[in-house]
Amino acid sequence: MNEEAADHGRWRHAPTTAVCCLTVVFFAPLLAGRTFSMVGPHMYAQYPWIAMVAPDDRVRGLGYPQTDHAETMYPLSVFATSAVRAGDLPLWLPFSFGGIPALELGASGLLYPPRLLAMLVLEPIRQHDLLLFVHLLAAGVGMALLLGEWGADGFGATVGGLTWELSGHNAFWLTLEHMAIAAAWLPLALLAATRAVRRQSLAWAAAAGAGIGMSLLGGNLHYVLLSILIVAGGGAWLAGRELIGRGGRTRPRRYLEIAAAALVVGSALGAACWLPLLPAVSDVNRRPASLDQQVADAVPWRVIVGGATALGTDPYPEGKLPDWSHLAYAGLPGLALAAVAAFSRNGPGVRIAQVSCGAGLAMALGWRPLLVVMRAIVPFFGTFHPHEGLYVYVFGVAALAGLGLTRARRWLADRPHGARWANSAASLLTVGQAGQLILFGWNINPQHPAEAAWLFPSTPLVEALQASIGDGRMLPVRWHLPGVWTPPVLAGKTPGAFGLRSGSGYESVIPRRTAMFWAAVEAGQVPPEAPAGGFKTDFWHDRLPFGLMEKASVKLLAVPPGIRPLDVSGADPGREGWLRPLYRGGDGWVYEDVRALPRALVVPAVRWMSDDAAVLRAMAGPDHDARAEVLVVGSGSPETGSVPASGAPTASASIVHDRLTAVEVQTTGGPGILVLNDSWGPGWKAFVDGVEAPVLRVNYAFRGVRLRAGSHAVHFVYRPFWLLLGLAVSASTLTLLTVGLILRVRWGTGYRSR
Repeated sequence: MNEEAADHGRWRHAPTTAVCCLTVVFFAPLLAGRTFSMVGPHMYAQYPWIAMVAPDDRVRGLGYPQTDHAETMYPLSVFATSAVRAGDLPLWLPFSFGGIPALELGASGLLYPPRLLAMLVLEPIRQHDLLLFVHLLAAGVGMALLLGEWGADGFGATVGGLTWELSGHNAFWLTLEHMAIAAAWLPLALLAATRAVRRQSLAWAAAAGAGIGMSLLGGNLHYVLLSILIVAGGGAWLAGRELIGRGGRTRPRRYLEIAAAALVVGSALGAACWLPLLPAVSDVNRRPASLDQQVADAVPWRVIVGGATALGTDPYPEGKLPDWSHLAYAGLPGLALAAVAAFSRNGPGVRIAQVSCGAGLAMALGWRPLLVVMRAIVPFFGTFHPHEGLYVYVFGVAALAGLGLTRARRWLADRPHGARWANSAASLLTVGQAGQLILFGWNINPQHPAEAAWLFPSTPLVEALQASIGDGRMLPVRWHLPGVWTPPVLAGKTPGAFGLRSGSGYESVIPRRTAMFWAAVEAGQVPPEAPAGGFKTDFWHDRLPFGLMEKASVKLLAVPPGIRPLDVSGADPGREGWLRPLYRGGDGWVYEDVRALPRALVVPAVRWMSDDAAVLRAMAGPDHDARAEVLVVGSGSPETGSVPASGAPTASASIVHDRLTAVEVQTTGGPGILVLNDSWGPGWKAFVDGVEAPVLRVNYAFRGVRLRAGSHAVHFVYRPFWLLLGLAVSASTLTLLTVGLILRVRWGTGYRSR
């Protein structure tokens, strides 16, 4: 026994060491100056770079279908890094659709503490690389430790950790940092929950809650909710076994205390994510899918089977796309080992893995009874895609693979003359599984040199936009050839990487009124309702509603070379003299609309309207003169007497201070409504000469403040109550947890079972 204990002591760190070494192998391209990124490949598919970037075989991934990293994650990181280094928290994103409350919508992950720290010292692409490396490593190590807690031996823990870390699901979404963050905290939280139950420890319960809270701050709500189900379900199963196994020696109340501690800590640490989201979610464009829609969106059996059994080691030829089937990939050795444990009844970990595997598979296949239950108990489940169940499935497969290898190795070691072969067979299986997973991840992911030339470098078109935009807004316009794909211009959030206020963007959820307004600009007419899903606009060169765009301060248009923008009516504003060219080059053309309203102006006449749809129709109509009359959403009050019913502009306004969450406007002249053509939001406050004044929602989606005659200094500041409260709660909780951890490590304090 002493010899066995000594042997276990010598090898107890082998799984984590092996996972660390193999993770370094997987990320070897980073050591060679490369990065897992879609920015470089996506430059070949949009202006202004498509005309300037020469073919280069160092850039891989031209056929990769997921452009989210290039169009939203990377530009958002550039924006947030600049903000943090300038001393601002990026509470408001002014460079997308006239401004959106990015943090309140809970999907950005900009408040994740490691990300905030990385912003201070690393450039955005290296932040991306570091977050991927650290969190995938944590995913592998966490799963290895969890399986060790569940009884796996060193080989089993290593295989399970690698299978989870580099599974098809994590590899397919590799370029999105928030996927790696969710994958890292799931096994760590479940490990802490397991120890909390087994050791009757409130400290470990708090650690489990901290894992969930950190995952919430990471910014991927769907996968965090699935992680919570696994951790809560696994903890409840373990608690039930412990209660039965202890024969009544432990009171159920103790497990309730453990669950409460985890819930309180997780909720408090993640408050900056969920607390502002709750009041905001009632006014967003994204609507839940019906049960029938979710069932119809299920992943077919043949796709899952094909993806789970594919070797995944052949590079993809140009133009061939990876598909959803790869989400189910877990390596052929891993799948075979999982089958060994799938029908085992030994150990609580096996049961948790079996249920995870089965439930995730059932969700992906669109099994109606499960979806009905999930819609009843999981918040926002109507917005889930069934394929997200494969996240749970591959977690279960990874755990079963590790436990299956342990079972197979011990069975072989117990056979006559089998002991000497057991370790060799386990080593071969481990190496084979690691090799398949690493090759799979390399071959399906985009890579390119981590150099400025491949990270949206500035071009003459971009410089022309920056030099001319002033206090206006720009619109990237695409060439319209019906039925034919044409390259976009500055796709998604890309303008934000250059500080360009844009009417474009790429958002999962945005306020409904913002989506409605920009959908009207996109369609050239008022749509019947806001787009129901993620919002990404395409503005076509031959159906631009210039009248509506001008009222939103769209001053500049960026178009492909040789394109003449046309009004939705067919009129050519260039020939009529009010759309003039500013720049013409191989990377695109820039036009200026000389009739566009400035971002800030004082309008003398006001019309109060209580119906949102009527306001937008009036705003889009040709008879509405936005310089002379402002449309205010709401009901009039006696105080409107200071604002004339009609008349010509009698006042002027100029923006003198412009930051993310603070805009100062100087006005002078007669009474009226100061209109700031930035998106309205409930967190915005206004102070006129130091006295707070109501911020009106004007012209359907923008901000306004009532002014009396005279000169005024008007300060707009962003103070969203629920977000600031959530930030305070999260920061306080993180501080307390950090202090508690330091004290525990220093003095060995902690909660013990009674």
